[in-house]
This record gives sequence, C-alpha cells and structure tokens, in this order.
Amino acid sequence: MEPPPAWRIAGIADGLRPQPTRNLEASINALMAEVRSLIPGPLWTALLREWTDFRRMRNGFTHVAKAEGGYGFSQVSERARKAEEVRLFLSGVTHFVCNEVSQVLATSDSPLGRDQMAEEAIGEMSWTG
Repeated sequence: MEPPPAWRIAGIADGLRPQPTRNLEASINALMAEVRSLIPGPLWTALLREWTDFRRMRNGFTHVAKAEGGYGFSQVSERARKAEEVRLFLSGVTHFVCNEVSQVLATSDSPLGRDQMAEEAIGEMSWTG
C-alpha cells in the first residue's frame, strides 16, 4: 500500500526544519514564517487555517486509534486519498521546498551556492576535444 501524501508532506516538513524534540507543529510553524512573504495572501490564509486539521489527519494515520480531538484511521484513510483533500498541503510543502532550494543556491559557502553551480554545469558541458 502506498503511503498517503500526508505522511510524505509531514516528513518533508520535519526534514526541512527538524526540531530538538520531534514536533511537526513547530517545524511547520518555522517553515510558514520563512515563506510568509513568498506565498500569496489567500494561500497563506488557507494554509494557516488548515494546518491544524492536516496534523490531526496525519496523526490519524500514524497512531491508528483516535486521539482526543483527533481522527481515527478509518476517518482519514479514504479522505486522504482524494486529491482535493491534500492539494492545499502539497502546494504549501512545494513552497517550503522551493524556498529551501533558493536559500541553498544563494549561500556562497554551499557547494551549489552562488556561481559555483553555474561553473559546475558549464564545466560539465564543456567540450574538450
């Protein structure tokens, strides 16, 4: 069985901004703060409103049994397979990843940063003959 997108989205968020103690909410909050100026207003508002429900949905998969104020596996299993249920979160995590890539490319001490990536690509494409 293919893992639901909710698990993958949560894993990406945790991986981009790991916390000293595993905490999906803190990871998402840190990422949301970083991309605030990059996300269009309506998307930002929708994400802020829905991340709590996303965490509850993801926890329903992870813990199977329904937690107080949460969802159980049976409540979320079918819901999370529908594109319209996860589209917003996929958009949010896409912004997170693109922001991370742009930060790495803008960092001069990164192996890919500033002009180093361009020089590497030009070097690989050069014809020596």
